Amino acid sequence: MTTNRLLRLRYPTSCHRCERDLPRGTKARWDSASHNAACLVCDAENPADPFAEVDPELRGTAGGSAQAEHDRRASRPDHNKRSTDAWRKGADGERHLSKVLHKEVGKGRIVVLDDRAIPGSRANIDHLAIAPSGIYVIDAKNYTGKVERRVDGFLRWRTEHLIVDGKDQTKLVTGMDHQIAAVRAAIDQLDWSRGVPIVPVLCFVQSDWGLLDPTFTVDNVHVLWPQALRRRLRRDGPLDGSLRSKLARLLAAELSPAVPSG
Repeated sequence: MTTNRLLRLRYPTSCHRCERDLPRGTKARWDSASHNAACLVCDAENPADPFAEVDPELRGTAGGSAQAEHDRRASRPDHNKRSTDAWRKGADGERHLSKVLHKEVGKGRIVVLDDRAIPGSRANIDHLAIAPSGIYVIDAKNYTGKVERRVDGFLRWRTEHLIVDGKDQTKLVTGMDHQIAAVRAAIDQLDWSRGVPIVPVLCFVQSDWGLLDPTFTVDNVHVLWPQALRRRLRRDGPLDGSLRSKLARLLAAELSPAVPSG
């Protein structure tokens, strides 16, 4: 039985390492044997188990939120089959992309966290990949049809649009803002995190891309497909293994799995 758990404090206390005040309701690492609490920053910097990047129960379940929403809707006798099936299709896409990402985990280059809850919101982050070149915030899309960028206007009147199967889907790009803000707020607790790159990604798992390599950005959001994402994750960057582990531990705790394991 473990004596060291991540929980929300029922009573105010202080971190036994840095002496930071921890109000009631704060997430912290609680050691029931010593009755000591450690703040998430201290736990990320100096974990109880230095060999564990992320606790297994905090890794998340790919497609968990989308599958749960599908099941909730499907349980209604009068549910709309088309919208309900869209949630199942979304869950399938997330599970597929998670398998692709975890192939890189085995090479010791990245840490993958699936289906993260955003504090104060019903929204979630499909995948986080902590790689040498930065933190990748990944929104998986299981859409069909051609994916392309359209540019209108000139100079300061220039606008970029994401087109999928002939339809303007630029809202998917703007929808990344909330996810990026949640990740930035989580890691800003680390004194050295200011220069850590956060890379927003829309990954279309089965859309049409053609024979060339048409990856592009729309308003600084990278738009690509799974294998192109894998190639980006293999790039070198400023985050060594120790820094990646610290970031992964903090993100896993601050942005908890949207659907609890088990």
